[in-house]
Amino acid sequence: MSFGGWTFSTTTTLFQNMTSSKQNRGKFIKSSIAFIKKHGFDGIDLDIEYPDSKENFNLLLQEFHLASCNEKNVKNKLIITAAVAAGIDIVKKSYDIATMAKYVDFINLMTYDFHITSENKTGYNSPLRSKDSLNIIDAANYWVHGGMPRNKIIIGFPTYAHGFKLSNPNSNDLSVGAPASGPANATEFAQEPGVAAYFEICEMLAKGAKDFYDPNAQVPYLYQNGEWFSYDNQRSYFQKIQWLRTQGFGGAFVWALDFDDFNGKCSGTKYGIYPLIGTIAKFLGQVKHELVSVSEITKRATSTQKP
Repeated sequence: MSFGGWTFSTTTTLFQNMTSSKQNRGKFIKSSIAFIKKHGFDGIDLDIEYPDSKENFNLLLQEFHLASCNEKNVKNKLIITAAVAAGIDIVKKSYDIATMAKYVDFINLMTYDFHITSENKTGYNSPLRSKDSLNIIDAANYWVHGGMPRNKIIIGFPTYAHGFKLSNPNSNDLSVGAPASGPANATEFAQEPGVAAYFEICEMLAKGAKDFYDPNAQVPYLYQNGEWFSYDNQRSYFQKIQWLRTQGFGGAFVWALDFDDFNGKCSGTKYGIYPLIGTIAKFLGQVKHELVSVSEITKRATSTQKP
């Protein structure tokens, strides 16, 4: 069971009040465990974006851990996880990493939204590498150096794109960092300015959008009708999976299930449904999934246009 989320977090005083005293934390923990047991869940994910007090958040984790260890009539100890920020400035302010590591079974590191459409230039949503610290490798290593074991860090993979309107759509500058004037228009299904589902990206490509790949950042991007989109595809997923496996991280998660190509419409039967999630299953797990081969992924990617 996941509790919290971006639209239900510390923008209100709810979490601040809940974590501010032992009595309030106890009420939350007791009611949460009762709900978990009633509905047969295996644990709780605390998605507080973002804790206003390191100390109170640690106390919540510690007290939840102790309560779950003492809980009777539970076959296995309840799992305790936390969805946490990847941006280093937020991490410094919101988390005591070494203490958290004692009480969580793992963390879901939200390694996406490194650049958002309110910025005045285009930027990658979830780059593996970059010239600054806004990338997966630096974010994950910061948590490791802070004291979180690698096998407790689950890396986040987005199934959505960030879209920008280019300030100078008639120029030849389509690279990352090009001037932007705001978010791209809302798409038919995502229905939020600056956001597009992966299956909508597939449709843009099918209609002739210009597609590029950054071999350093290991992410693709595209251009169409004055708009620039940063997204992920099977190649970028594969490269990230290879990296996290060699570095010994605990695994991968996606945000979100419904933004992948769940109907197989844009990919076609050759790629199967859920091509992004299926890439994780194919190359990280042991799940058999109908996917294009790695060699074909690489062949297709290296033949894309360059800006």
